[in-house]
Amino acid sequence: MPERENTCCFTGHREYKLPWGSDENDPRCRKLQQQLFDAVDAVYAAGIRHFICGMANGCDLYFFDAARYLRLQHPEVTIEAAIPFAGQADRWRPEL
Repeated sequence: MPERENTCCFTGHREYKLPWGSDENDPRCRKLQQQLFDAVDAVYAAGIRHFICGMANGCDLYFFDAARYLRLQHPEVTIEAAIPFAGQADRWRPEL
């Protein structure tokens, strides 16, 4: 298990609480996604190699996308899904 000092955890608003809902083409959503990509890059540059994501629809999955993209460039990066209960994904839309 990675050390706490080398870990970044994230959870955020669910899509139903976001002003754009599930519309990922909304400019505000795109801006937030870019900010998350930038933040993940910054913590990687600071030495973080392990990322934990809440895996809920909305901001959690935007964060996961940023960490997954980072992992494609840096194979030493690990991503852990902090799934709160069995069957969480059963509530997701089919396209997710």
